[in-house]
Amino acid sequence: MQLRITAAGRAALRNNQGTGTQETVIAEIGLTATAFNPSTATSLPGEIKRVTSFGGDVVDEETIHVTIVDNTTDTYSLRGLAAYLDDGTLFAIGGDENAANVITEKASAAQLLLSVDVRLAELTTATITFSGGGFTNPPASETVLGVTRRSSTLQAIGGVNTDTAMAPATTKAQIDDRFGAEAPSALTKTMLARTTAAQLRSDLGLKSAALKDEGTGNGLDADTLDGLQATAFLLATSRGANGGVAPLDAGGKVPESYLPSIAVVDVFPVASQAAQLALSAQRGDVAVRTDLNRSYMRNAGTSGTMSDWTELRTPTDAVLSVAGKTGAVALVIADIGGLQLALDAKANLSGATFTGTVAAPTFNGTSAPPSSERYKELIRGIDPADAMQILRDIGFCWYRMRESGLESAGVIAERLADGPLDFCVLRDAQGRPDGVNYHPLFTVACAAVLDIDRRLRAIEESR
Repeated sequence: MQLRITAAGRAALRNNQGTGTQETVIAEIGLTATAFNPSTATSLPGEIKRVTSFGGDVVDEETIHVTIVDNTTDTYSLRGLAAYLDDGTLFAIGGDENAANVITEKASAAQLLLSVDVRLAELTTATITFSGGGFTNPPASETVLGVTRRSSTLQAIGGVNTDTAMAPATTKAQIDDRFGAEAPSALTKTMLARTTAAQLRSDLGLKSAALKDEGTGNGLDADTLDGLQATAFLLATSRGANGGVAPLDAGGKVPESYLPSIAVVDVFPVASQAAQLALSAQRGDVAVRTDLNRSYMRNAGTSGTMSDWTELRTPTDAVLSVAGKTGAVALVIADIGGLQLALDAKANLSGATFTGTVAAPTFNGTSAPPSSERYKELIRGIDPADAMQILRDIGFCWYRMRESGLESAGVIAERLADGPLDFCVLRDAQGRPDGVNYHPLFTVACAAVLDIDRRLRAIEESR
């Protein structure tokens, strides 16, 4: 049976510093015929007697073995027992709360001989001794003589069991399983008895070639072919393999299947986004947009949208700088000398009312920007269907201005940037989208109206 170490027993084992154990002597074994629960008991209920004739051994670091002897004529049914230290502390206790479970029966003419193992978790048995000097029958360990059992053949072959001993028959079974039933052979036995390399070469039938370094470049005839080392030849498996060599056809040429494809760049002039997206283009092909005066190169995208095309940016040499600024220029009044004074002379703003002479810019005697053909080039018609698609992609919305809090409607400059209507976007000094020129948007809307008119006419004609 197994004994449970009590809390008092654990406290007695620990030293005062709490860093280990101290010397502890088990002096008495108490016996009882009363059934009880050993997991909650703090004393041995119905104790019959205490015996001092017992033997004890430390089996290993976690286990102690106790053998109890009672040579008296007392008669009792043993249901539990307890181990006491020399100072009377209850060290360990064991039993069963089921009265039907009797450990052993002691008759008046019989001798009680009972063996018990106690396992200590998180404690060491090194400091435990026993005052009794009687007979013990402990389980065997690496340091203690005692009782053990023989391992089976399967246990011996498995080699994982740690508490059994192997007999000669199971030892032979383990060796046969690892090296073969006839191992070691006569040759192996002979070679194991050899003391020199020459004797081993003789046993293996090796001649003088075994004394030379073999391998390419060491001069042995077996390492050359027509006087050439192995490094001068290619393996047959490298023919037509990745990282190998390409074979030749009957004409002495490399077959076309081993040559990489040659990409030819095609250039496609198109007049709209729809035409561009409809192109059967490969990666690297170029689309020239005549409606935008821009060029795009086909990338690796597969979305079927403008993201599959990368715009080819080209610098212009028409203007090098504006008011001393280069790059994406956004001017403020202070950048142009005297402009503020000129504006102040034209119109002064006091509160929400202009004072002075207010004049609007005129072009050729009118207040509208010039629209004559004389001022324009690359004139192209707007496809109403394209115009309708552009309006769908713009994303008109309601919004409120952050500073003034005024509600309005229109478009967001960032949504037009880098798209077909990028030229309508006004940018700040850092090149960020800042405003929108709505005049071209009105023209596109008019073209979209034509598309609606065309569709209505088609519906009416089909009736």
